[in-house]
Amino acid sequence: MLTQATPQYTLLRVVKANPPTIDDFKSREDQRLPPLPWHPELNDGISAFDTEERARRKARELPQLGGYIAEFYVSPDWPVRRRIRSSPGHFTVWAAPEELLAAVVRVVPVR
Repeated sequence: MLTQATPQYTLLRVVKANPPTIDDFKSREDQRLPPLPWHPELNDGISAFDTEERARRKARELPQLGGYIAEFYVSPDWPVRRRIRSSPGHFTVWAAPEELLAAVVRVVPVR
């Protein structure tokens, strides 16, 4: 549910389903996937992008991520870190999957 504290910006994440499910917003750690050794501090966050085109590019590069792009509001309560060196416009967001799913405002196909 959006409140007065709702921020004025959104991020985008590649997801598998439309509408997205809770699984689309689980971190590597939540999914029990092997950790990324080069950035272990990121394993309990999710990846997101600042533009639809960047999300679309990542989805085409890694089709196993999913065929849709979900846009979601970013809560001021969530830690967000910009990953400039790894990929321009790439962010890591730390929040509960349920909160992320509830913040989705739009879903579009990758095409």
